Amino acid sequence: MTPAFFLACLPALRIICQKYLGVSSERYRTVMKKTKTQTTLGTLEIRRDSNGKIWSHIRQKWLVETPEERVRQEYVCALVNEYEYSIEQMEEEMTPPGARGTANARADIVLWHTVADRKSKENPLVVVECKANN
Repeated sequence: MTPAFFLACLPALRIICQKYLGVSSERYRTVMKKTKTQTTLGTLEIRRDSNGKIWSHIRQKWLVETPEERVRQEYVCALVNEYEYSIEQMEEEMTPPGARGTANARADIVLWHTVADRKSKENPLVVVECKANN
């Protein structure tokens, strides 16, 4: 599956999150307006070095460029560039609050309503699991 497939699903995920997390449409629009004013990075681009590494904008470090890491970084760029979320609303490779299943399960990307929600570890808006293209 490509990042475009996941991006096509994002509007449906917003509706699901609103319904199951109890966020009203009005509050969601208010949060998104505030979030859009927080996005100051401009356009994010995939950055690669000559040693087979790819830059993580969220973690602010170089990572080994595996196929799954490439998909994750493409998706982060799409969330910022196309959907106007801020990097500050996201975390990578973390155990989301209230995680189920194995205790060491980690999400590829976790996205919160606001930066304040992320800092206070509120329930996330979206949890993303990335898979490499085969």
